[in-house]
Amino acid sequence: MKISRLNKKLTSFLIIIHLLMLSLVLSGCGFLDFLNDLFNVEITPEITAEEKVAYVIENLYVPEITVTDVGLITEVPHYPDVSITWKSLNPELISDSGEFIKNGEATLQAEVSCDDYQDSKNYAITLNDSLVFTFLDEDFNNITKGTATNPWKSGILAFKKANIFNQQLRLYANSADADKEIGTKGIMEMEKDVINPKTLSFNYAFVDNAPTSGYQITLKIYYSSNEGVSWTLLETISHNGNETQQKTLDLTGFTGKVRVRFSFETNYRSNKTILIDNLRIERFLNNQDILSGFEKLVPKKVKESFILPWSTPYGGVVTWESSFPGLITNAGLVSEVFENTVVTLTASITGFSETLIAAHEIIVLSGEMVVPVEIFFIDIGKYGDSDPGEAIYIKIEDFDILIDAGQHSASFQAIKEVIDSNSNDLVIDYLFATHPDADHIGNMPLVFENYQILNLVQFYGTHSTQTYEKYVNAVNDEDLITECTVTDSVNNQNGCTKTIDILDEVFIEIIDTKNYKTSEPNTRSIVFVLEAYGTRVLFTGDADNGTNANLERDYMYEVGDIDILKAAHHGTKFGTSTPFLEVVDPEVVIITNGNYFGNKHGHPSWEAINRIYAYDSWIKILALVGGDSDSCSLSGDQSYKCNVSDRFVDRNGTIKIMIDLTGYEINAEYYEIPLELSDTVFWKTHPKEEYSYGG
Repeated sequence: MKISRLNKKLTSFLIIIHLLMLSLVLSGCGFLDFLNDLFNVEITPEITAEEKVAYVIENLYVPEITVTDVGLITEVPHYPDVSITWKSLNPELISDSGEFIKNGEATLQAEVSCDDYQDSKNYAITLNDSLVFTFLDEDFNNITKGTATNPWKSGILAFKKANIFNQQLRLYANSADADKEIGTKGIMEMEKDVINPKTLSFNYAFVDNAPTSGYQITLKIYYSSNEGVSWTLLETISHNGNETQQKTLDLTGFTGKVRVRFSFETNYRSNKTILIDNLRIERFLNNQDILSGFEKLVPKKVKESFILPWSTPYGGVVTWESSFPGLITNAGLVSEVFENTVVTLTASITGFSETLIAAHEIIVLSGEMVVPVEIFFIDIGKYGDSDPGEAIYIKIEDFDILIDAGQHSASFQAIKEVIDSNSNDLVIDYLFATHPDADHIGNMPLVFENYQILNLVQFYGTHSTQTYEKYVNAVNDEDLITECTVTDSVNNQNGCTKTIDILDEVFIEIIDTKNYKTSEPNTRSIVFVLEAYGTRVLFTGDADNGTNANLERDYMYEVGDIDILKAAHHGTKFGTSTPFLEVVDPEVVIITNGNYFGNKHGHPSWEAINRIYAYDSWIKILALVGGDSDSCSLSGDQSYKCNVSDRFVDRNGTIKIMIDLTGYEINAEYYEIPLELSDTVFWKTHPKEEYSYGG
């Protein structure tokens, strides 16, 4: 009887719903809208054929260059009604299935269809089975340090009894006794291995006269395959005249790691010298290139099904095996989980000299929602040509952070534009003043005037400028909750803390650079890490190695591995050193140099850019600024400066990074996908461009 009564009630209810539905249809109202209002539920519409096709086209991967066959995906498991057909527009070079035929420039076309809708996309691809990279290209033009008295280093090279003379390397040698024995040697030695080398080339010139009977003046080239533990003679060049000569050595016989040492030797008691220039080492593609480039293509965190790459940045065919097919299948089909779970996807890569195996740990995220962290690297040069420095705004729901404030009122217009359009309450919870230079604190009085500031973390010490005095007056006029120097913060003193907790899994860690009490403003810049849901972003102010050559070494181990790096001091040549990159190992580098490429300071510097790409060509460099670069030149100190007529050419504008449980997403003000530095006119035409993204 109870069930019967319920059924009668349910029948009556259904009749009422039916009548309401009929009424809504007759009145032109949407029934789904009615249900949404009645039960307060969100009805998710089914994804359309056009949306499926657009998603697939956006997520297909084809390498820009290949040395072998290319793996091409033909189906998407989570969209079984989508089909992918490939066509080679140059079948004499590469087949429809991705088979490498011969070298050349080709185009692969993907036609993606779903139901009655279809679309296509062309992929340009270079086929080159003898791909060569430049490992080292040193002309000694920009090395100013080093004496023959003491050993010294520059980049990956170490020197003894050597100095720079007329932009060439000069090595010295002599014998310490009268028995014509080889004595003190001039040494140039690599401290980093090259893998799979091709050639070693250099220019040399013996400075002294030819040796007399019983004496010798020689340059010996050694190699080591065990990281410098032992050395084997590769080539001996005896004195053969005083003219400049060019030497090329074939290194193709070395398939593993190798490093090279130059040893200048004589048995004369007096100093003898040799000049060396244009040292260059080229290498072939190696497994490390393939695996490091491939790693960038695989997501670290996922919440839903995704398209796995079937090839690497250098080609090859990839097959996958999942450690937990119930959560992620071999084809990238993801199941729902109730808590974050790690799954290992192992890639087998064929098409190269050996099958490569790469295991990738992927976190399958639960449906938990988190507050996104949004970072805005503000384009404060958009409203004026003057050098305005940098400013960075961070929004975490109602929690706002501002790092520095640029210089000049024109730059404040850009800062105010970003904060006012994103802040919920126009209250700055934390303001960071990294150091007292005008291009970082010049607009601080305007910040205090326009916003309520709750907490301040500032540099240690004072400065002797009017800009600094105005900054101090603005600070004194504000009713702050806490006012902390960076030294109090790193020492957890006077109510200040080294760690600023914001949310669960979101916090700021101020780094002790051990240089905060120095007098030079840039050297005492505040450095800190923002960690959000496992993504780590390093903010460096202007903390470069210009005054203290070891500054980055002093703090890099405390930082450890990061994901995103704000390049030190607007991309100066004195920052972002190779040892630093090796420790922090960023995936993305953001350069904020105010107004335009090649400004009056020569920022960003070609030295820093080349170092980043040389360390890892798959690090993306994103600059806020742009510039037509039509009128640029190297100045006396080798900095590259431009007279820009249109600073909006290749300009990303404000770069926004959004971080959540899935990782990070980067967008730009003027480009849907930010323009990588290698794609700008500035870098393509730069006379000192040696390395680039992916190359």
